[in-house]
Amino acid sequence: MRIAGIHTRCIAISLALFSILMLLSRTSNSFLGPFLAKRVETGIGQHVAASTLLGDFHWLLFSASLATSLGAILIPTFQRAFFRAVEHFQEHRSVPKLLLHAVFKVMMAIFNDPHMPGMTDDVIEGKIEESQFRRAVVWLVGSRLAGTLIAQFLLVPSAVVIVGVANNL
Repeated sequence: MRIAGIHTRCIAISLALFSILMLLSRTSNSFLGPFLAKRVETGIGQHVAASTLLGDFHWLLFSASLATSLGAILIPTFQRAFFRAVEHFQEHRSVPKLLLHAVFKVMMAIFNDPHMPGMTDDVIEGKIEESQFRRAVVWLVGSRLAGTLIAQFLLVPSAVVIVGVANNL
């Protein structure tokens, strides 16, 4: 949502709001590990076939790919919503009001890359074009999608390696 910061020229506000959303996103993601562990433990305890658990993980990865694709399609919508959120915060200076506003206006699934803050500043300073920044965003989303798709194929071989290492410890 750095593009909203570029357009509004309110980089600090944009990054602060982005940080709030990232905190919420990471908090929700932190529940996934224990839920998956519980599913595996329960499956083992109930003697669920490994293929059933593997199917669960494939569905999880497929869902991640689908969500990434949907997120990529909705990036322009999210950018417009976040732009309005930055303007709303600039005017009202209230996080609770903004969060209430955001519940109805902003649905966001976004990623963060360490290279992007520097590119954001470069766009503001005129060192690179906004179109180049947008291309970088497209490549980042594409790489995330590719990662979730490749994970489908690496899931079983990686699990075999982990079991092998664990058995040799």
